[in-house]
Amino acid sequence: MNDYEDVELHTAELGDVVYPLLCALSFLASHARDRAGTSGLARVRAALVSDMAAHPTQNNLDPERPAIVPFRVDRLDPGTGRPQRLTADYYPYAVADVGALQDDLADLERGLLQATAALADELLQAYGYTETGLITRSGHLHPSRFTQRNSGAVEQWARQRGLL
Repeated sequence: MNDYEDVELHTAELGDVVYPLLCALSFLASHARDRAGTSGLARVRAALVSDMAAHPTQNNLDPERPAIVPFRVDRLDPGTGRPQRLTADYYPYAVADVGALQDDLADLERGLLQATAALADELLQAYGYTETGLITRSGHLHPSRFTQRNSGAVEQWARQRGLL
């Protein structure tokens, strides 16, 4: 029996969560620092939501709205490319908060990697991961652990900045 054929399900892979966080954190921090003139400690909050109606801030009372599709974050099997189920639980959303120095995020250096790792690890705990393994909390990046879809971009970005 294949879990993915029996139920309508949305899944994401670890890199599909971590890579956009890495890109968004640096972009938003540099925008805030360079365009809005802010500095200092930033509180960063990220939410991973399967459907905006699933977020607890939404009060969607529309009876015609379809049910929320279950969502899970899974690793991909390198041999088959199919998701490897870590937990049977589905969660419609997860939220994480971290504090980071804005310059560390905007300067595209090790501090950005550390903040991304902390945020991703906290966010993905709801899906059964103690840590992603893609970036360590000490700021070491492992591009080969990303899927083929984004490992090349991550490695190129890290090499340009001397972060490997």
